[in-house]
Amino acid sequence: MFNDPKQFAWLIFGLYMIGTAGLAIFGSRKTKSFRSFALGNRDMHPALVGVAWATSMASTLTFVINPGFVYAFGLSAFIALSLPLVLGMGLGVWLLYSRFQDSGIATNALTLPHWIGMRFNAPWFQRIFSGMVLLNVFYVVLIVVASAYVMQNALGISYHLSLIIIILFVFIYTLFGGTYAHTFTNMFQGVLMFIVTLIIAWSGRTFFADGLSVFIEKIRAVDVNLTTVTNPASPFFSTQFEVWVCTFVIGFAMVAQPHLMTKPLYLRDRKDMRVFMWTGILTYASFMIILLGGFYAILSLNRGINPDAALAYYIFGAFSPHVATFISLAILAAAMSTLDGILVAISAIVSFDLFRNWLAPKLLKSAGQEELNRYAMWASRIIILILGITAYFLSLNPPKFVGIFASIGIYGILAAGIGPIMGGILIKKLNVWIAFIGANLGFFIHLYLYYSGYSPNTALTATISTLVNLGFVFGASFLFPYISKK
Repeated sequence: MFNDPKQFAWLIFGLYMIGTAGLAIFGSRKTKSFRSFALGNRDMHPALVGVAWATSMASTLTFVINPGFVYAFGLSAFIALSLPLVLGMGLGVWLLYSRFQDSGIATNALTLPHWIGMRFNAPWFQRIFSGMVLLNVFYVVLIVVASAYVMQNALGISYHLSLIIIILFVFIYTLFGGTYAHTFTNMFQGVLMFIVTLIIAWSGRTFFADGLSVFIEKIRAVDVNLTTVTNPASPFFSTQFEVWVCTFVIGFAMVAQPHLMTKPLYLRDRKDMRVFMWTGILTYASFMIILLGGFYAILSLNRGINPDAALAYYIFGAFSPHVATFISLAILAAAMSTLDGILVAISAIVSFDLFRNWLAPKLLKSAGQEELNRYAMWASRIIILILGITAYFLSLNPPKFVGIFASIGIYGILAAGIGPIMGGILIKKLNVWIAFIGANLGFFIHLYLYYSGYSPNTALTATISTLVNLGFVFGASFLFPYISKK
């Protein structure tokens, strides 16, 4: 039975859907209010939240795109996408999260833009920040499209049917369960991702049979640039600055994304932070082992293959059809673990920051606070439905610019947001206009550097603009303290 890999794939995917749906239903029973939808009831174990954070950080980017960079550019990509990236994340978590938890609990913040509005006493800045976060919808489309391609190949069905299954499945379980569904299912998905990481790493053990030096020599025989710390043939890892600094800065800024920054608010108090932080960072760091698959692809495949497909080619060449199918579906789980976290964040931000605190009081003038909260709860679910419909139509014939825009847009959000967030946490008195100007500098300098042709490396343009943003926010606050206020 199940000798056919496709039948086996349906069995595995069916079990995955049942397990995920069960956890989502369990989570939905704990979702009784908008606060519990957005943040939970602050009763989750810190290790559970840490794994949810790590799996939300990891996605198809970590499990597909980054090994492809290693296949294309070798050691320089391996270094850049592992050590400095994780160190940057670790510093960001250590420096920002505990302080944000204190501030977020003190202000009773439900979303990151909500915290921005209260921190600077500027509802207009809260709405602008909320609008900027909506650019993540293009990242949602990118994940949906990539997931549909994986499912199409693994289950042997059409792209269109794959699209429908993914949107119905992920969007519906997120709609009912909110934060609890996202956190519980991410724990399940994280286990699958870790197992696949170990399977792929172990698959290349024969390449190391004669020692590490021979392994490196085999790669050097393919292309000497693949074994150097910087790769002069790469548009992304050709300098020490790109290899070490850019990925460190991007890793630092990535922890301030709205669907990640609010994770500390799931916890009961400060004493849970240590377990949360160590669990999250170590779990994400363990996923970096998947990068070895890029080296294995160098030694197993011909050059010139699309880097995005390199790991998939290696998997289906190195494993039996059944194991390859299981790995593909686990990679699909990695994509879903990021998707549900982003959906919870976007729906909470739109329903609370834009609807509950801005539009609803104008449209429903006679409604009380509790009534507005109930409307926000329903609005959050309606927004997920709207996001699902939007993602479906944008993904039917995905325009070529979606993938490019996703990279440019996400890094633009990072470059814009880190100044107001870090400044708001670390500077006791920070003028809202300094934070606002810094955010604009970060966003528009990034776009200008990329579209002017300064570099095709969005990590480089985002790093420069991030440093300008932070330099302006902290520098202006130090030089002109008389214009600062609480």
